[in-house]
Amino acid sequence: MRQLKGLSCPWRLVFFASAYCVEDIKVLEADDGFCEILKKAEMHGLGRKVRRALVRRWRKERTRVVPSPSAIFRYLAQFHDEQQEGHRQAGKALIPVANEHLSGFVGIHKELD
Repeated sequence: MRQLKGLSCPWRLVFFASAYCVEDIKVLEADDGFCEILKKAEMHGLGRKVRRALVRRWRKERTRVVPSPSAIFRYLAQFHDEQQEGHRQAGKALIPVANEHLSGFVGIHKELD
């Protein structure tokens, strides 16, 4: 079983739904039950005032529950450090040193747990 302790609740659902690559998000978004659970998880624990503010936040009706694959790729690209690629060896895993974006991401999830 994968270690999921550091992930926020909605993204734990993505892992439980067996999303292994960014393109799998299209399959997950096509699942109405998954989308409904994700919407509920997003609003869970929020007060009425905050929930209403989130609903009014967008001028157009919200049609997506999850970010598009291209938005996810752009987000993930921030964690990539091109300088670390020189250390990569064929047939061996590379665990790069955390850059500033990855360090901040870890800090946020420590606060969530």
